[in-house]
Formats: sequence, C-alpha cells, structure tokens
Amino acid sequence: MAGCEASSLSLDVVDQPLRRQFRVRTDNNFWVTSENKIGTVVKLQRFIQRKRAKDVYYSTSSWLDPTNLPRLREKTKHYPVMLDHDVVFDIDVAPFSLQNIERARKYAVEIYHIMKEKPTYRFHYVAFSGSKGFHLVYKDLARDIFSVPNPKEREERVREQRHILVDELISRGCVFDTKITSDTRRIIRMPGTFHGSTGWACTILSLDVFMQPTKTWIRTIEKQSDAAVLPRWKRNKKTKHLRKNVVVEEGHPLLQINSRVSGTKQHHCLALILNNMDTLEAGTGVVKDIMVNEHLPLAVQWIEQGKKYVLFPVSKEKAHVKKFLHSYQQKSLLNQFERLEHFWFNLPQEPDSIDIVVNDNEVGSCFSRPHFEAMYKIVELKDFLNYDEWMGNEKPLLRIVVIE
Repeated sequence: MAGCEASSLSLDVVDQPLRRQFRVRTDNNFWVTSENKIGTVVKLQRFIQRKRAKDVYYSTSSWLDPTNLPRLREKTKHYPVMLDHDVVFDIDVAPFSLQNIERARKYAVEIYHIMKEKPTYRFHYVAFSGSKGFHLVYKDLARDIFSVPNPKEREERVREQRHILVDELISRGCVFDTKITSDTRRIIRMPGTFHGSTGWACTILSLDVFMQPTKTWIRTIEKQSDAAVLPRWKRNKKTKHLRKNVVVEEGHPLLQINSRVSGTKQHHCLALILNNMDTLEAGTGVVKDIMVNEHLPLAVQWIEQGKKYVLFPVSKEKAHVKKFLHSYQQKSLLNQFERLEHFWFNLPQEPDSIDIVVNDNEVGSCFSRPHFEAMYKIVELKDFLNYDEWMGNEKPLLRIVVIE
C-alpha cells in the first residue's frame, strides 16, 4: 500500500506539534524517528514521503526538546523536560470486522460517559483507528503536576496520576489498553493517515457520528484502493495447538486480575505459572516450599490447559514482587511487571481442578483484600475471614481480554 497520507491529514488536532516527537514505520518495517521538529503538515508530508512510511505516529507527550529523546533507563543524557501529556484511551477488539468495531465503539462510549464526570479532563477528540477500534484523547487541565521543577519527578508524578485513573476505570468495568494510557513515552497513530495493515484511514469522528452505530458511518471512511475488505462478522479463526491434546480457540475471552492491591500505591499480590502440569498434586511440593521460604499463609491453585496457576492473595511491596518473580523464574510475569509496573493474571475459566494450600505456621503476612475477595468467589476461604492483617479495598482490578 503506497502513500499513507489520507486527504484529511492535518496537524490541527496535535497541540504544539513542534513539541511532539513523530515516528514512522517504513515499508520494510523499520522504525524511524524524525530528527527535526515538525510544525507544519508540509514538513510532515515530506518526512512521510522521504521515509516511505506506511504508518505514522506522534507522541502522546509534548517535550521541551522532542528530538533525540533518551530512553527512561538511559543515564548518559540529561533528563527530558515534559511540558504536557495527553490522556489517551486505545480501545481495540480483534479481529478486524464490523461486529468487533461496533463492540469497540460501545466500550469507547462507556469511557466517554465516565470521563464526562471528571472536570479536570477535557475531551479533545475521538478517532476511528483505521483498524479494530478507537482512540479517545483528553487534555489534562490539572496543571500543578506539570509545574514540578525536577523533570524526572514531574514525569513520575504524571505516570502516577495516570495509574490512578486507569485503576478507577478498570474497577468500573472499562475495556482499553491500560499501558497506552499510563505510559508517558507512548506514540499514537496520526489522524489523517492510512493504517498500514488495513489501508483504512485513521479518521477523526464528530461526537454525533461517534454515538451512532458503526454500520451507519463506516462506509464513509476513506480507504486505499487495495484496502482490506471489512467482513461483517467476526472471522472464524483456526485453533492454536499449544501442546498435545490442549487447544485454545482464538477469540476466546479470558478474565484477568491485576496484581495491584487496589487502594494502595505500591503493593501487589504474588503469583506463579508452572508449565506442563496436569494434576493439582504435581508441583504442590514446590508451592509449599515457596510458601515456607516466603512466609506465605495461603495459596489458591488450579489446573487449566496443562498449566498450574497459583495466586497468593497477599500484599507485598513492588521490590519484593520483582525479586519473587525473578527468583522463581516467572519470565512472562516479570516482563510484564518491569514494563508496566504491574502484571495481569488469568483467573480460572474452566479449570480441571482447583484447591487451596495452607501454611499453618505462617501468621505474619498481610492479606490483599481485593485478591482475597476475588478468590473467595471461586473457592471456599471462610476459615481466613477473621485474619488480622489486611490491605487494600474490596474491589479487585479486573479486565476481559480476547486471545488473538
């Protein structure tokens, strides 16, 4: 698909474009960041054409110097000065189909109505992404955090505020990509450009259009001549064979719980995934040893799809959680935790079996109330209701995801 600029390309929706970073993905799938500031649509078009871009993005944050931004962990350069950060909600439902775009629209409308309750956030725009969903963008009117003198502390304060917002919306059942909203170094697709995979334009929608069913306006969206055909219904995908005799259907929804102990700032539960286990007895000795070593009073364990999932409904500080995941070789959970500062954990869907493991000698740990409440609805835990030490509130952070 050649030429990714749609006829609606404009910088009008990008506040302070000279303070934004622009990135493109080229036709050979390399990522390129503009080395120069871009303040006009003509300069943006030249950058797009020169790099033969198929996807175009801009940064959700604006910076005093948006060029050559150092990475978060880079120590050799001066810390960049953030001037502003858009609150962005990225809502996708895969795969690409009219049915799923409508589902994503309804999720986005729910977020829109909740955000109307918040006077410190001003609606900026909503865009159809050109593929499986929508982008809702808001301006942060609470300017005090952007006045913090230390640049690093300022960015950390902004991230903390975004995490609080994310936690609230998830607790209210909203569906969106949490890492996009909470990450100050993210990029978002540029409205007025074609999506490199579908050939449909990322398009700003008026609120009147946004509130209407997708089928009433989707055919008005600009697209390339070789754009992907939009199927009406969700495609029936093939199954993925994870291991012998274990099959998961693509598109199957999963209920997940967040590691955060809601109602606290830096506390999380602990969890394990043990592979290649078909019975509860397998690996229980390992779980008991871990409980003794880590002074853990309770574990809920279940077998599903040939894996043993173990959740410890305790409240631990972030540093302890990171050390725990590293010590017990939980690479997938650790990668999430290092990238997002939390992790998502599958709750039982149709478990082969489920049970609890108790460490009677340990009475010193503090329970996580939200994780305990989630487990209490699944397995018998009445004997622990009178436990002395609790942290957090009773509202676990949950989400539903769909395997692509």
